[in-house]
This record gives sequence, structure tokens and C-alpha cells, in this order.
Amino acid sequence: MMSDLDPWAKILKPSTSIPVFDKGTKQTFWWFKTEEKNLALLFSVELPDTNIPQEKKFPRLKLLKFSPFNDVSGKRYLSIELLDNSQKELFCQFCWVLINSCTDIDGEQEAVDRLFARSWRWHSLLSKGVKKQLSEEKQKGLIGELYFLSNILFEHLGPKRAIESWEGPTGSPKDFDLTPLHVEIKAKRPTSRPLISISSEDQLEIISDTRLFLAVFAIFPSEQEASMTLIDWYEFIEEKLYDQDPTLLDRFNTLIVETGFDFQDDYSEFSWDIKEIIYYDYADISIAVSSPKGLMVPVVRNAELLDFAGIESEIKRLAIKARDGKISMDDMLGGTFTITNGGVFGSMLSTPIINPPQSAILGMHNIVERPVVVDGEVVIRPIMYVALSYDHRIIDGKESVGFLCAVKEALENPVDILLDGEDQVVKSLNL
Repeated sequence: MMSDLDPWAKILKPSTSIPVFDKGTKQTFWWFKTEEKNLALLFSVELPDTNIPQEKKFPRLKLLKFSPFNDVSGKRYLSIELLDNSQKELFCQFCWVLINSCTDIDGEQEAVDRLFARSWRWHSLLSKGVKKQLSEEKQKGLIGELYFLSNILFEHLGPKRAIESWEGPTGSPKDFDLTPLHVEIKAKRPTSRPLISISSEDQLEIISDTRLFLAVFAIFPSEQEASMTLIDWYEFIEEKLYDQDPTLLDRFNTLIVETGFDFQDDYSEFSWDIKEIIYYDYADISIAVSSPKGLMVPVVRNAELLDFAGIESEIKRLAIKARDGKISMDDMLGGTFTITNGGVFGSMLSTPIINPPQSAILGMHNIVERPVVVDGEVVIRPIMYVALSYDHRIIDGKESVGFLCAVKEALENPVDILLDGEDQVVKSLNL
């Protein structure tokens, strides 16, 4: 539909307009030339309840001016005016992008929202000029942040809090601020050694009263059908936001422009596959607790620093909060491993389901007396089955079996748990 690259040439005098289309479209646009002979595109606002965003929400483009416009009869328009006519060709392309994105939309308010969403995509091109395309390494880093944003934070926190937490593009040393948590994203090659690089010591500095997560993603070029380019990732998130909360589009586009990304650049050379791995230097153990509102999974923080009595006390405290309906989202956020106990409900054996993005979950079951052979004799002993579900992409069978054996030996020797539990587990795992 982009056939006319200079439609304003048909306007013979200033302060006049001509329709973009004679008929047949659901939304109406006009080519317009201002009194100062600046070129403009007008969107006709027909309905009185159609909301045009406030000026502070307009895309901040140096060459363009977004403003409401009323003609002599009082009819409303949204005006997009070019302030430098030497950029006419580029501006015309921009106008056709807006027109083609809105003409077939039924609702006028939806068309206005779409118009602004598309305008923000051009923010970089028209406000800061042409920039150098992101390098391969910077593409990987940005894709890691976009993956974490859309596939983890969107799902667990919702788009609003996710977008608000993204601080990497603003120059912050931490990529995501989820106070009291901070997350730093790193991309690495898909090798067995978890080696990463940092740009400064500030990236891994722990802020007072906060906890730092290091999220490491293996990101590598791929020709698989499901792999995505950087542009694909941008459009994927843009579509998610448009469907769930279009008011966040301007914030998202402002942030991604700050990374150096320009959707007009050609990023088709590389399509990327992602494998996510998050490494922790602590044990935040999620404990499944039954409550009147259903299953809750609060987190015992830094379990590796607590003794047996401390862990027992913390589990009791969290269970009471859950059952009293006082548990908060922060109490359940950020576990590294989950323990669930179906045995309290009589379960003899089951396969627990991993709680993403964790990599494993341990299921405990009912303790019942069973006949077993001990020293050549059949005796009655209390028996409990334990089951471990794990992500085989990052945990091998040898390590999973070794872990279960360590759990078994620890439970069969409770004195060792109380007196020398840590050394016993380390010994069992041959660490």
C-alpha cells in the first residue's frame, strides 16, 4: 500500500489536507501541510470518548511533534508533524507504517493505541539517528534479558512489575531490581564449564539488605525452526504487552532503545537457541504447605546456614503464616529447590512436578511398617519412599542418584544429621 512517497506534493497551499484513502478503510487519515509548510499526518478522531494519551506519553522524537489538533469546525485529530522536511522520505515511510497498522482495526481506541505502539518502535531511528548495529555478543546479552523478562518474570510477576524491574538499559549495575532481590543476566557459550565475564566489579556487588541472583543462559546460533532472531524476540514481547497491557509499550520501547537496539536494523544473520541455567551459592528451599486456599510453597531462606532446630522452627513459622492467610509473594519468591510431602495425605509413591524455573523437587511419602530382610532375617521396619524429579538438561543421573543416596543415609542415621550432618552429606556425594 506504500505507493506514494510524496503525497504532500498534491497539497497546493498550507493549512489544507487531503484524505489518504477515498474510502474503504475503518480508520481515517489525512495528509496535511501546516501553516509553516511542515508536513504532517492527521488521524481523524470521530468518537468523543476516544482517549488520546497525554503529551508526556507521546514518543519523544526530535524530528516529530505529536499533538491533538482541532480544525475550525472543532473536529478532533491527532497530528504527527515533521519538523525537518529534509527527512520527508523517511517520514513518509513512518506514516505508511502507522496507516497500515491501523486502517483495518475496528475500534477507534484500539487504533489510537496501536498507532502509539508503532510510533515507539521508531523512537530510536528518529530521535537518535542511525546507530551501529549491535554486535553478536551484545545481541546475546540483550536476548538473555528479554528471555528472562518474558518467559520468567511475565509468567510469575505479571508484565507491569516485570517491565518496572528492568533496569539494565538505564545504566544500573544490576539488570533487574526485584527488591529485596536483584538479578544479573549473563550469556555464555553452550559448554560444560560455567564461565562468564563481567564488565565491572559493580555487577556482582551485593547491595545492602538485598539478595543477588546470577541467571546464566547458554545462547548460541541455531538453524532450528523454533529459534528466533533479535527482531523476533522484540516483536514477541511487543505482542505480549499489546495483548496484556498496552500501556506498558511506551516504557518497554524506551528501555530497549537505550540498549542500542533499532528495529530497522537487519538482525537476520543470527537465529538463537537458549538454554537457561541459574547458579546459586546458597540454598533457598521451597517447602510445600497445605493451606485453606490451596497449596502454598514458602521459602526457607539460606537453609545451609541453619541448624536442624533452626530449619524446623522456620518451617513451622512459614506454615502458620500460610494457614493463617498471611503469607506474602516475597515469602514464596526465589526458591532454588522444592521439598513436598504427600505422605501427610497418605501418598505411598508419586512423581513430584518441578516448580519452574527450579531444576529439581524432592517428594517425601507416607511412612508405613513393612517386612524387610535385615542380617538374613525378616523384620518389621518403618519404610518411606522418596522420589526426585529433575531437569535432565542440567542434572545427570549419577548426581541425582548420589543425592538420593545421601538423603537415604542421612535419614537412616539421624544422629549424624544432628551432630555432623553436613560432613556426612558431603562424604556421601564424594564432594
